[in-house]
Amino acid sequence: MAQIEETDLGEAVVQQVFIVTEKIGSKKVKVPVAGCRCNSGVLERKKLFRVVRNNEVQHSGSLFSLKHFKAEVEQIKRDMECGLALSDHSVDIQVGDQIICYSEELVQPTVEWNLPF
Repeated sequence: MAQIEETDLGEAVVQQVFIVTEKIGSKKVKVPVAGCRCNSGVLERKKLFRVVRNNEVQHSGSLFSLKHFKAEVEQIKRDMECGLALSDHSVDIQVGDQIICYSEELVQPTVEWNLPF
């Protein structure tokens, strides 16, 4: 049976939280945006993200947007600042939260057939 293997790609820390009004379809929605600084690795727009506070996972999911200044970007590298908004706008993001970018891969288990006879 296949197993899901997670690989951490990058990590950032929330330095400030902004509320931005975005037009989604025909509605205007208030979206929380985490102003972050990437501490290690790379944050990739199409990967999954986990919000961690006090060593507890608050949320896991995808991004609504990833911006560097005002430009929508595909990735943020180490020591760059960014604004990221989660797809689930109801998640409570706070200053100091850790944002971890990760990928999931389906891995088939291997079987060793070293029989002793």
